[in-house]
Amino acid sequence: MDSVSISLNAANAEEYNKVTRPTFDNAYEAMLDFAEECNRMIKHTQLSIVDVLPEEDIKTCQQIADERGIHLKIRHFSN
Repeated sequence: MDSVSISLNAANAEEYNKVTRPTFDNAYEAMLDFAEECNRMIKHTQLSIVDVLPEEDIKTCQQIADERGIHLKIRHFSN
């Protein structure tokens, strides 16, 4: 495997839980830990969000990715 894309989906755990409805506790933090581990092992690791998030959330997601040295891909949302 030389590439992985992980859906960040939200700028914080509360919104992430609303969107993804995870079945276990601390899913947001676990996803971020997984992304960091992937980034250490896989050459091209990226987090992704959709462009319908509020501008402030997009900025926060960019900061989350930057703090981890991971590329953030902003995908166009289409129905």
